[in-house]
Amino acid sequence: MTTQLKLDGRTIRLDITRRRPALRLAFDGVGHEVIEVPAEDGAFELTLDGRLYRGWRYAGEHEIYVRLDGRTFVMSLEEAGGASEAKGRHANAVRSEMPGTVIGIHCARGDEVRAGDTLITIESMKLQIGVAAPRDGVIEDIHVAANATFERDALLVSFAALAELADADLMEKRA
Repeated sequence: MTTQLKLDGRTIRLDITRRRPALRLAFDGVGHEVIEVPAEDGAFELTLDGRLYRGWRYAGEHEIYVRLDGRTFVMSLEEAGGASEAKGRHANAVRSEMPGTVIGIHCARGDEVRAGDTLITIESMKLQIGVAAPRDGVIEDIHVAANATFERDALLVSFAALAELADADLMEKRA
């Protein structure tokens, strides 16, 4: 079984080459034996090629956050086909995938941002996570403040609608 996933913005090919007696995975063609020891509350222990690793993970709606050796990694399945359609449905609203606290705000109302730019840094389950812009655009509003807590699916940032931006560009060109 082959899957493409994104790890910190880089596309990686993941193949499951064997399931028993131990899971064998190949990342971009390099094989590794993985044995996971169950743990509670998002914690995990796994042995990768004989070396023990301990960490935390959180599975959001579209991404998996993994905290390992003092670093946070963000993984998502590489979308195929209807990716732009799926992203377009909620492209004007950036919502939280988990409850947390705002650690830093890296944008302001009216800022032009590019897809992937970090808008807000949050802390959830002792992990600091950067919330990225889903598309290029202009920030319409920021709905949270520094040190504010929020629940899952809370509205964090909103973008100006694409139609409004197109109309504004057209008016500017005519002037």
